Amino acid sequence: MSSPDYQTTDKDQAIEDFKDRIAVYETQYDTLDEEFDKNLSFIKIYNQGERYLINNIYGTHSGVCLSVCVLIASYC
Repeated sequence: MSSPDYQTTDKDQAIEDFKDRIAVYETQYDTLDEEFDKNLSFIKIYNQGERYLINNIYGTHSGVCLSVCVLIASYC
């Protein structure tokens, strides 16, 4: 938990807070299916940047998107 949000927080408390955040996000977002939604443009980030799926984004936009994802992951 290297996020600035948790720098001064107990590790167990940080994990619980993070799980609570995820639960809230899950109520607001729909999970995209790689096969069913293959016609959509989207980016999926797995395990805080361990893996990225950049789908249906082409040209200079794909490079910019990947750069932003890597930058964000470096702060997590």
